[in-house]
Amino acid sequence: MIAAQDQQTPLSLKFYVAGDGIFTRNAIANLKNLVSGLNQNADAALLTEVEVIDVTQAPSVALELGIFTTPTLIVSSTTKKLRFVGDISDPQKIIEVLESDWG
Repeated sequence: MIAAQDQQTPLSLKFYVAGDGIFTRNAIANLKNLVSGLNQNADAALLTEVEVIDVTQAPSVALELGIFTTPTLIVSSTTKKLRFVGDISDPQKIIEVLESDWG
């Protein structure tokens, strides 16, 4: 089970994509699977924010954060931040990383 260091610590997912093509739509479907898996493995109250950002609409945000590859998922709390770049089609792998880092 994923547990933040402090049970009050919110968990935020920001997913950076480029455009609205088939690869982006597939990536967003993978994100939905990940969120579903997180809700099954964690206190759902910890997952306070899920945001999809299209870097073609907000290029300055991508440059500011150093996002040069999409998709990029940033999972953060008030104390930690993890970045996953590329394929997130296996949500269990990401959950395992989060459990090992936040567990």
